[in-house]
Amino acid sequence: MLIIGGFLGLGICLAASVIDIREYRIPNRLVVVGLVVMVTVLSAVSVIERSWTPMVAGLLGGLAFFAAYLILALISPTGMGMGDVKLAAIVGLMLGPLGLSASIVGFYAAFIAGALFGLIRMAVHHSGLRSRLPFAPFMTIGAALGLLWPMIIV
Repeated sequence: MLIIGGFLGLGICLAASVIDIREYRIPNRLVVVGLVVMVTVLSAVSVIERSWTPMVAGLLGGLAFFAAYLILALISPTGMGMGDVKLAAIVGLMLGPLGLSASIVGFYAAFIAGALFGLIRMAVHHSGLRSRLPFAPFMTIGAALGLLWPMIIV
């Protein structure tokens, strides 16, 4: 059931990516829908498993991702948007119940993918470090890798 929630979360991330690429923003309505979907899935899993562990792990993951991205956005307001911060909560809700290693992979993979893309773009287009770059696609890549991580490690 968690994998279903993961794929629903990825769907939200993909929609956010398309919008972020087009408009350099992530709509609040999409984030609210994503949060409701993820909390509903975690609630259902917790009821089915008769354990609050998935819900607690998801909430802790969501809070940790939100806090980390918020700190980055406050440090560099032009580098990270608040839409990314809110989307990070969805990614954390999705990856938290899968374990710490899945969350770490998802978190860092986003930044590694973004950095690699940025370096390639700078080399090909001779753009500078201040070029705008929508980050939701890289968060989606990180979320997908984090979601797949428990399946790869087994």
